[in-house]
Amino acid sequence: MIMVNLLSKNSRAEHGRFHQRVFAIKGKAGPLPVWPKRPRRKNGTLLYTVGVDSAKSTVYGRMKIVEPSPGFCHFPADRNQEYFEQLLSEVLVTTYSRGAPVREWRRKKGKRGEALDCRAYAFAALQALISMGLSLDREAERFESFAANAHPPAATRVARSRWMQD
Repeated sequence: MIMVNLLSKNSRAEHGRFHQRVFAIKGKAGPLPVWPKRPRRKNGTLLYTVGVDSAKSTVYGRMKIVEPSPGFCHFPADRNQEYFEQLLSEVLVTTYSRGAPVREWRRKKGKRGEALDCRAYAFAALQALISMGLSLDREAERFESFAANAHPPAATRVARSRWMQD
């Protein structure tokens, strides 16, 4: 079980402080939605079951988008080759059980997959925020208005004492 701390749709600028929610999550393979419509109760705790196969399929699908557009994956410039090897560390395999096709993600031998797992859970966290009312288009417009109204910071004067100059 993993505990995830997400910020709610109410931002610091609107209310002066962050509103936080903590979710108990558990990843489960199979044909499940990335984020459930409602949690189940386990030992008095609300437990959200994340469909990791669906999340990984979405992550892989978005990595195939070549041109910047909705869903395009952006990566920081400092990511090294090992990060991308981890991101591509699993393959989708179709097997048959009682004549029915079953799709499952399998890790390549000798490969680590933390980057893919983190990206899949980050996508699940985004889906959780969207289920709470987050609108990415509205947030993008809000950031654009901040950028348009932002003034460059005034140059700060640095006071240096003489004893450091010796």
